[in-house]
Amino acid sequence: MVGKVVASFEVVEKIGGGGMGVVYKARDLRLGRFVAMKFLPAELRTDPVTKARFIQEARAVSILDHPNICTVYQVGETDDGQMYIVMGFYAGETVDVKIARGPLRVDEAVAIAAQAAAGLAKAHEVGITHRDVKPANILVTAEGVVKILDFGIAKFSEGAHLTREGTAVGTLPYMSPEQLAGETVDPRTDIWSLGVVLYQMLAGRLPFTGDNPGALVHAILHRDPPPLGAVRADVPPAVEDAVRKMLAKDRSQRFQQTALVAEVLHSLSGGRAFSSRAWETATLPTPAWTPAEASVAVLPFVNRSGDQEQEYFSDGITEDIIAQVSKLPGVRVIARTSVMRYKNSEKDLTQIARELQVSHLVEGSVRRAGNRVRITSGLVEAATQRQLWVETYDRELTDIFSIQTDVSRRVAAALMTTLSPTLRLRLATEPRDIEAYQIFLRARYFLNKVSPEGTFKAIQLFQQALDVDPADSRCYAGLSTCYATAGHFDFMPPQEAFPKAKAAAQKALEINGNLAEAHTSMALVQMFWDWDWPAAEHSFRRAVALNPNWAEAHTYFSWYHCAVRGWEQAVFEACRALELDPVSSFVNTNLGWVFTMAGRFDEAIGQLERTLELDPNYLPAWTLLGQAHLGRGNYVKAFEYLNKWAWRRSFVALAYSWAGEIEQARRLLEEILQAGPTGQWRPSEVALVYLWLGDRKEAERWLERAFAERDYMLSFQMCAEWVRNRNDPLVVEYLKKMGLEA
Repeated sequence: MVGKVVASFEVVEKIGGGGMGVVYKARDLRLGRFVAMKFLPAELRTDPVTKARFIQEARAVSILDHPNICTVYQVGETDDGQMYIVMGFYAGETVDVKIARGPLRVDEAVAIAAQAAAGLAKAHEVGITHRDVKPANILVTAEGVVKILDFGIAKFSEGAHLTREGTAVGTLPYMSPEQLAGETVDPRTDIWSLGVVLYQMLAGRLPFTGDNPGALVHAILHRDPPPLGAVRADVPPAVEDAVRKMLAKDRSQRFQQTALVAEVLHSLSGGRAFSSRAWETATLPTPAWTPAEASVAVLPFVNRSGDQEQEYFSDGITEDIIAQVSKLPGVRVIARTSVMRYKNSEKDLTQIARELQVSHLVEGSVRRAGNRVRITSGLVEAATQRQLWVETYDRELTDIFSIQTDVSRRVAAALMTTLSPTLRLRLATEPRDIEAYQIFLRARYFLNKVSPEGTFKAIQLFQQALDVDPADSRCYAGLSTCYATAGHFDFMPPQEAFPKAKAAAQKALEINGNLAEAHTSMALVQMFWDWDWPAAEHSFRRAVALNPNWAEAHTYFSWYHCAVRGWEQAVFEACRALELDPVSSFVNTNLGWVFTMAGRFDEAIGQLERTLELDPNYLPAWTLLGQAHLGRGNYVKAFEYLNKWAWRRSFVALAYSWAGEIEQARRLLEEILQAGPTGQWRPSEVALVYLWLGDRKEAERWLERAFAERDYMLSFQMCAEWVRNRNDPLVVEYLKKMGLEA
């Protein structure tokens, strides 16, 4: 094969091989670069299943655009029937070569595993389980970037199954117990295998051994590996605990999300203090990103127009550049809510960067005069305050979209981020009418106020923009967000708001199916109104896949996980939102609420007290702090905080009933109902108060009303770990009607 030309590739040398193929280094004669070419062995070319699996590997990798997964350029077949895959060639060495020289440094081993977990998380996100994670399939480039190789036996969540049920596939020392048993595998199998690899990198030996295959299988199924601390003294307890959790024989006891594995290992590889058991319930109190990494905050662009009426325009430009930069791979981008706190701030850049924990800052100004706009933008390295670049754009207003895209690309170049072809397509702005865009900016300005007046004004403006440009998907997405917000916060009746939110989200997705905001709005409707939990989960996953920096999506996704009582995932998503929006009162409060729902009251109280230090006037934090103290049994403090402010008074009646203050609960409930439907109660909350007062007939009547009005609050009031009567037959019946389990 060496010396032959296949298609436009000259085969140079053999570099590896296995049961599913032989790999050669080849020169691309058209582009002058080196590639890796994998050929199906001659003896397997006539096997249709093997050929299908070979094509499946190319398909699997080609749909994964991730820095930690090898790139596939093409798949083909020669005239004489030789099948091949053309992949990226990376100068470096596989992990098995590294291990052959002895155990790796702890920080190096954990960093490699963290990158591998990030790549696997991307595969799992789209329904692909690798099933053959091992040192030979993990390559570390000369630049230290990990690449996962060989998806030859990958399992798809959809499509043809190329392995018979009950058949174990993989490489024996790295196979999980469920693989050995021939059971259906899922991403947790890859977590096990990566745990074996990490153990081997640290110990220089496998965790499970045997004199023969049968003995090895028995060890994997029934024996615990030797403690890492006994093998080498410099392995921190936190690292050993992480490996132990990855190697739990019962997969329900492992990490349940590969993304969480990546976050935990990333934190540990950075040498930061990390509670050795913190991830047992998925706490990530320390941000998983450090200022040394690619992280950026786009500070509010200063309005230089001399006209306060143009404030919406400079704010809108800021938000749109944040949205563009958020699409960059491997870059943490701070959300709008947090950066807007620094509008007109006198703090120096170093202090802002430290508070937001970012390595770089984008700053700029906007001056608008008629149809001309002058935008000055620059990127500053926070540690040195060195200006990496500065650019002034003096153009027609119609060029605003190309300016935004150009700024994001300049940021990417300065941060040494590679723009893939897929990303370039994502950065390309869909055609927009400039008049509609200006109205859109004003609409979003009012939407961000999160008030009844602001929301209704935003609805009016989004509709006005759509009259000008009926094909503007972002206006439909904004309209959907308005209605979903109005329904959730009782700005308008839910039965009116959510169907309108759904219609607008559907229209946005018809125009542009890759709009994260539209998928998030659709998920809220599916969760709050349709009670279609699988569809809501799918929409949330689609949103965070399209824009991992979309803090709102992570926040709302934590709500979904609370409703289905997935506490580990709920805390993970809430922590992820906080990393992206660190000084947002809403996001900080949300993490406190999630801790409370999970029954982790001490963490909730600490988080909510920090929120109130950040913003003493943020009233929802007082309410939720009261709820956390209620769960903790600190009733005096609970009602001190609850009486400061409550979203709905029925919530306070619920609290009295939870605390056993029956007379106070009964008296307050009567007052609320006599006042009429003024937004002070939801039917489900009234039903639960009656239930805890012992009036089951009234409780059932109000539950029926709650169901008829699609009152989703029952799920949030009853799914919490600490709430009494969660398993009451009445509650169980209505939760089942909502598609939930008690």
